[in-house]
Amino acid sequence: MRKHFAALALLAAAALAGCSSEIIRATGTAPLDAYENRNLSVMQKVQLAKRAALIDAQRNLLEEYAGTVLSSQTEVKNFVAENDYIITSSKGLIRGVHRESDGLTPDQRAVVVEVWARQSEFEAELKKHW
Repeated sequence: MRKHFAALALLAAAALAGCSSEIIRATGTAPLDAYENRNLSVMQKVQLAKRAALIDAQRNLLEEYAGTVLSSQTEVKNFVAENDYIITSSKGLIRGVHRESDGLTPDQRAVVVEVWARQSEFEAELKKHW
């Protein structure tokens, strides 16, 4: 009986340890005036901006956790910089991202979306696909 109780207690402790994982959070924004010249209702503009803000938040989450590859190139002519190109990229498949909140900014000009994910789930998905 004591062996069974000890094994059960050990399993419960392992399960609780697996459940306690760090939460990663990110925020994304999208301006409503990006849809200004289209024949859309205010509600359609808000919905499109919510989708764009969600994608921005997911990208920010990925960049925060997985990192960003940065490359740059500068063109110089007669010792004067003419063009400066900076390119960033992040790559990964993310799952388990939950929308915490979304809404308009106080000035009603942009949508803000906040998302979160458990680090353990996020990390597992990144390792599978890299």
